[in-house]
Amino acid sequence: MHKSPWELPYITHKTEKAYLNYIRGGIRQGIWKKAPVKLAFLSNRKPKRMINKSSGRMCNHNQCDICQEWIANPGKNMEVDHINPTNGFSCVEDSGRFIQDLVYISVEDLQHLCKPCHQIKTLADKRGIPFKDAKIEKEVIRIMKLKAAPLKKWLAKRNVIYVTPAKRNEGAVRTIIVEENS
Repeated sequence: MHKSPWELPYITHKTEKAYLNYIRGGIRQGIWKKAPVKLAFLSNRKPKRMINKSSGRMCNHNQCDICQEWIANPGKNMEVDHINPTNGFSCVEDSGRFIQDLVYISVEDLQHLCKPCHQIKTLADKRGIPFKDAKIEKEVIRIMKLKAAPLKKWLAKRNVIYVTPAKRNEGAVRTIIVEENS
């Protein structure tokens, strides 16, 4: 009987999910990275020469389509995003639809986002929540990844007592972040 690829001894991706992530990454690197529509979109985005706040030197900037911030070195600090997200890829049978969603598009289907906005939008798309809620969730995730001592300090600064296990602090962290962002 034929084994699934992730069951073979010489394959480093030991679960179906890990193997599919490997395939998805290969498709993105091999097809999306040099997709003509993506390259046409980027060539239409004329950068603006401005002073980089970090270095004090002139460099190219492009504007994020969500936050409207001018981002220095857009080739490194910005990403092209599908306005309507690509469908998931949870089994091999999804691969054809995934590739179609990825590249059967026009430049009007794309937007240029700074990396933080792209990460937030991706979370919003995955969870089916508004961008504003996803932004809060990203911050909750960031805070909850802190080790115990920094998390205790973060909570104490806001007059909240840390409880164990650390996961029990998530509700308090979310409440604080919502209040701080309203």
